[in-house]
Amino acid sequence: MSDQVSRVREKVRQILTQKFNVGVDSDGDYTVAYESAQGWIRVLPISDDGEKTVVRVEAPLLFGVKETDELYKYVAIHTDDYMFGHLSLAATPDGMMVMFVHTLLGNYLDEEELLAAVIGVVGSGNDLDDKLQGMFGGRRYSEV
Repeated sequence: MSDQVSRVREKVRQILTQKFNVGVDSDGDYTVAYESAQGWIRVLPISDDGEKTVVRVEAPLLFGVKETDELYKYVAIHTDDYMFGHLSLAATPDGMMVMFVHTLLGNYLDEEELLAAVIGVVGSGNDLDDKLQGMFGGRRYSEV
């Protein structure tokens, strides 16, 4: 891990722990829960030397969703309907995984920006997992 990644991770930790009950997963990524949603906050290098970073805020919404044209159409039309975050899909052996994600520049991160992104992604994720489960099935994070 580069020095810059370590510095940004520490900054993220300090900001998050002031406002949230923060967990740390086995990869060292931070986690924040809100009702049925769980958010991951990851600091990732985006340059070969590790000196440029991003902070990715992710909330997995549904697992094991059947792959349908309606699912693809919904995500394509509604992916950017939100102030913070967008919908994405990933193929898994169990079916499609629906995610809600937002990415920030880590090197220029400030407290207000990070908190708004985490609240936006995890809060929206809590609403979206119920809505999308009713439309497309699958299991919410809290059910796996």
